[in-house]
Amino acid sequence: MSVVPELLDPDVSHEAESDEPRPHTVPRNDELRRMLAAAVEAVGGSERAGQVDMAEAVGHAISARRHLLVQAGTGTGKSLAYLVPALMHDEPVIVSTARARPAGSG
Repeated sequence: MSVVPELLDPDVSHEAESDEPRPHTVPRNDELRRMLAAAVEAVGGSERAGQVDMAEAVGHAISARRHLLVQAGTGTGKSLAYLVPALMHDEPVIVSTARARPAGSG
């Protein structure tokens, strides 16, 4: 699994404009892991290390109000890894997915 934090333009300041706390907080890892484990169990799956790592990265990106690009292989558990952290926040979250076609498949 590859996780790339928000791609930053080197010519633009990305520092917070104020020292005020952000309205979102990062869910504690144990809370996120508990929620993820419950969701995985509910669909009859099994926990995967890459899924946990991705869920934590997604949760942090949402809390930090940053974009996140994740590339993960089949079987990682991507759907729950982005849906569980998204459900733990009070605001809408945009998720965009794509599947690369193997060469010569159409």
